[in-house]
Amino acid sequence: MGSTVPPFPRLDFRGWCIVLPERGRRFLLPAENLREPLNADVSERKSGLWVLRTESGLGVLVPDGMDVIRNGTAITGMAVLHQGDTLEFGGRLAVYEEVQRLTLDPDDALTGRHCPHCFTTFTAGTGVVRCPLCGEGYCPDCWEHLVGSRCCSRNCHFSPDSQGTHDQ
Repeated sequence: MGSTVPPFPRLDFRGWCIVLPERGRRFLLPAENLREPLNADVSERKSGLWVLRTESGLGVLVPDGMDVIRNGTAITGMAVLHQGDTLEFGGRLAVYEEVQRLTLDPDDALTGRHCPHCFTTFTAGTGVVRCPLCGEGYCPDCWEHLVGSRCCSRNCHFSPDSQGTHDQ
């Protein structure tokens, strides 16, 4: 996919993006320099927002005394972000993006595969929505049909919601 769009999932600060760690990994976003995530140890007690990938979204750990707002509401302790949630801290606003809508290139891994919902074969130039948990591709209409249900891929528990998807 020859695109300049940063990979998913990510926090999009609408001027720069932070690509998020693999599931089970974490990093620290220091309030004084949000552009430079740190692979710090939790015991170091550095000031900032701890970010970790979970099965169900993006976990953020908010230390005492730090002002963090999710979707217009102040949060303390821990919160899990989902597609389209906004997060405000360090004087900046970011949007959590995990679901991507893309147009397939001839060499994309999804080219030649089938939508698990309607069984349409994907060809180069096809518009596809990719599940952020398992990577399965769907026709955009099929993805919208799954809102309130769950991904059709075996053992995937992602549940599409009505939040928008990001075009790539």
